[in-house]
Amino acid sequence: MWFIFDNLRAVMIAGAVMLMLLTAMTRQRELGVEQLSVYSAKSHSLDLAEWLEDDIATLGSNFDSTTVRFLLPTLEGGNTTEFTFHRDTVGAAPDFDKVRIETRYSLIDTDIAVLQDTSYQMHQVIRKFRIQQGAGWSAWTEDGRSSPRLSYFMISLLDDLGQLVTTESETVFLKMDFSIIPPFPQGRQYLNQLSWGTTIRLRPY
Repeated sequence: MWFIFDNLRAVMIAGAVMLMLLTAMTRQRELGVEQLSVYSAKSHSLDLAEWLEDDIATLGSNFDSTTVRFLLPTLEGGNTTEFTFHRDTVGAAPDFDKVRIETRYSLIDTDIAVLQDTSYQMHQVIRKFRIQQGAGWSAWTEDGRSSPRLSYFMISLLDDLGQLVTTESETVFLKMDFSIIPPFPQGRQYLNQLSWGTTIRLRPY
């Protein structure tokens, strides 16, 4: 009888140890997926941030104070859905001809993400440009796409005191914010969204 109880006890202990090992292995696998997911989101964030900063740094290049540098951002559903801006490039000597380039960000819907029983509409920023040709323009050319997992995208206009304004002429700073939902969401994922924001002063005329 004692022999049966000893064997039963050994089986129960072995089962408990195996369950602990399986739980640890499952959690380790989840952590690995989480780290990969967060790394992917960070990489996409840096890519988008880099071309936003580069574009704003050249916005209004070679313009005079009578030229409109950008059109007011279009807002819909709590996001900036379109933003169009301009810059001039200067040709070589002796003519130094200017060529106007118009760049546009367009926000499109992509998929739905569900995080902790809450649904989020995800978006993607499409970057495209066109070149002025005489009295007209060339066709739009796509020149980049953000991650398709943006949950938020906003471009705000600020004056020299950092207050929100609503006209191009009052704008001194552009504030840009976005959030990205990492891929491969896990139930216990410690990072559900990665947010980025910066404020850049527009170049003077």
